[in-house]
Amino acid sequence: MEKEKVSTGTWIRTIVLAVALFNQTLVMSGHNPLPFTDEQMTNGLTLAFTVGAAIWAWWKDNGFTENGIKAKNFKKKLDQGEVEFEGPKEVTEDSQIEVDNTDNFGGAK
Repeated sequence: MEKEKVSTGTWIRTIVLAVALFNQTLVMSGHNPLPFTDEQMTNGLTLAFTVGAAIWAWWKDNGFTENGIKAKNFKKKLDQGEVEFEGPKEVTEDSQIEVDNTDNFGGAK
């Protein structure tokens, strides 16, 4: 049995919480927690937002091709229980499945 892994979101939330607690401790002890100018903070946050948005847009399942759109629509119907799939739960390189692209599954033509 494979050991469950901690999600990336959990790690990010934990790190953000640790930084926030560390900064609060510095404030309470009379130290300047963030030795940056307002302009540097704005630039840093803008950069972080831009990089985060770029990674999210790149990583998100975007269907640009006709088959990609069909697959996304089929998955949506499958998740909603509108269609059934009888086949392997996981497709690997060794899986022997036949693909029938004749049905549109509600996708764009």
